[in-house]
Amino acid sequence: METINLQCSYEELPYVYETVAVDCYLSSCYDDPEFLIWNGPSILSPLTHPEDIFRYASAMLSYPVDWLEMHLTVVHKYTFESVAISPFFLPRVECTLGNLRRLRNQSWEAIRSYMRTIDHADYRYQMFVWPRTEREPNITGALGVLSGSNTIDPERILDPEGFVENISCGF
Repeated sequence: METINLQCSYEELPYVYETVAVDCYLSSCYDDPEFLIWNGPSILSPLTHPEDIFRYASAMLSYPVDWLEMHLTVVHKYTFESVAISPFFLPRVECTLGNLRRLRNQSWEAIRSYMRTIDHADYRYQMFVWPRTEREPNITGALGVLSGSNTIDPERILDPEGFVENISCGF
């Protein structure tokens, strides 16, 4: 379980005047129902470096991880219903579209919006993390199955269709 207190922060993050507990879980893929409790570096802590997160995920999953998909889920404590899910993508190599600082800011904005409600004590926060897999076209050109590879193909990076698919996250 991550417990984050942002009263003293080294990054310019929104101030939260109380401690927030975020339960964090790691899985090998989106469809895998078995999640491991994340006992690694705190994802939302301003003192954690992105490489620490990827080293931990790679060590726990026993293969190199280059992209992580994360879902911050707000769960009602009594009904156990998911109230909100915020998806995030984190690449190992920092870039303007996906970096850890941006992920933290967006996560805290989502958390802060529920903390400001009257019944803020009725919510739990969970972060589900797994390696992002890329969709690759099959021989007929239609969208194929998910590949288990996290390697980056230089020809695919420069493909305009692949670029649009990455930006739209496959939607």
